[in-house]
Amino acid sequence: MSSHHIIRENQEPALFVADPHVLADFYMGQLLEWSPTLLTLSSHYETLLSRGIKVDVVLLDQQLAVEPEEHLVLLPMDAGIYPSLFGYLQEKGNTAVNILCETPRLADFRPWIPDFTISCISRDFKYIFLKSYEKWLPAGLILHVPEADEMLLSLFSNVKLLQEGYVEVLQDGFVRLEEQADYLIIGEAL
Repeated sequence: MSSHHIIRENQEPALFVADPHVLADFYMGQLLEWSPTLLTLSSHYETLLSRGIKVDVVLLDQQLAVEPEEHLVLLPMDAGIYPSLFGYLQEKGNTAVNILCETPRLADFRPWIPDFTISCISRDFKYIFLKSYEKWLPAGLILHVPEADEMLLSLFSNVKLLQEGYVEVLQDGFVRLEEQADYLIIGEAL
């Protein structure tokens, strides 16, 4: 007996590759498994093509060095990277996106957090934006809260402080942070 999955357009989160060098090929393969709409900057288009990755949309941050594929959507960046990206996704009805980038900054994403499900993936962490946190995690897992001070980090339960912005789960169980007034970025180790 086989199972078939019907994937409707925009059902899977889009994938925006702001930096193709922040993720190992193994993890990239997992993200590409369900054929998400893949967007990137024109400065990274050739790199992704050379890795055999099909790009759907290119945000034009510079002229393309190679001839674009026939299906490719070329998107001018009149308003900057993230306004152009989220404007396009909203127009297409896609409200979820995984973004490959260096450590994310809240200021870059704040305008879109209420309307989109945004995950940023950088090196060994997957970052999410939220006001409270409650999740069962295994002992030893590292969390990165890049814009948090020591006071905020001390409000997490079941963790010990490591270096600046990092905490480690003490024992198998729930890690909690009560609701905060503003969003924060929490990165879970991959």
